[in-house]
Amino acid sequence: MPLTVAQNSIEELETEIIAKSESKITSWTYEIFIWYADKTITENELVTALEYLIAQRIPNINSK
Repeated sequence: MPLTVAQNSIEELETEIIAKSESKITSWTYEIFIWYADKTITENELVTALEYLIAQRIPNINSK
């Protein structure tokens, strides 16, 4: 069965997550975007999750 565009995108994101394992952004922050790309969560749920993470200072957006 050929992969769909969405499946290809998910595989690319997963590969990128592995490649960025030393990133300052937690892997589960990336997971939220994978869920969104996979249509597991809605856009509203994505925004809500990101707002929560930022409020909890989980992704340190001021770091370089």
